Amino acid sequence: PSAFSPNNDGINDLYYPFATSNVSSIFRLDIYDRWGNHVFRGTDFPANSEVFGWDGTFRNSASSSGVYVYLATIEFVDGHIDIFKGDFVLLR
Repeated sequence: PSAFSPNNDGINDLYYPFATSNVSSIFRLDIYDRWGNHVFRGTDFPANSEVFGWDGTFRNSASSSGVYVYLATIEFVDGHIDIFKGDFVLLR
């Protein structure tokens, strides 16, 4: 997804990687704010599982609206590992 809105309405409240069936697992998901602060790390979790997603908080406070950057290390079912990077918008 390119945006999410963690406002506790039950719709699009967590940011997590969406993947096709050829993805085995997410080794690591790191999220950074626009100043380079590391705001989230998830490790060793299944793809498409919102349980392991980022809730839009940093140090127990709501993060500001804006653009965030992710770096994801993904393992595919054939054992290949690749790194993906990009950005998304947090909307409040």
